[in-house]
Amino acid sequence: MAEGIPQVTEGALLSCGLGTAPMPLLVTSNRTITIDGNPVATLLDSAPLSNIPIFACCLSPTQPLAGGAALAAAPPCTPMETGGWQRPSLITTVDGVPTLQQDSMWICGYGGVVQILVGGPTPSRVTGL
Repeated sequence: MAEGIPQVTEGALLSCGLGTAPMPLLVTSNRTITIDGNPVATLLDSAPLSNIPIFACCLSPTQPLAGGAALAAAPPCTPMETGGWQRPSLITTVDGVPTLQQDSMWICGYGGVVQILVGGPTPSRVTGL
């Protein structure tokens, strides 16, 4: 792993600018390269629901309401992929796939921007290299 680049691991806290609650990232692309026992996230960890969770309620005006009827509460903040993660590491890869960094972001089809609030535990031990 490159020195000084904040890597992202499973459990990183994600936030959507139009969602109402931050949620953790689930890494499914890699189980062998870890930082303190947490798998390192890659560009492949971009699937809605499998990797990118529901951020409670969605405040986007473009999010369709269930059944087309007005609801007392906002609909679930269910991410809609438009192209995956942006700003991956230009140096660090896992099996040739770029890893995510603290400043990586994911654009939702409903207009939200998913950002990494906390990339995971502070690295002290990398294994699997």
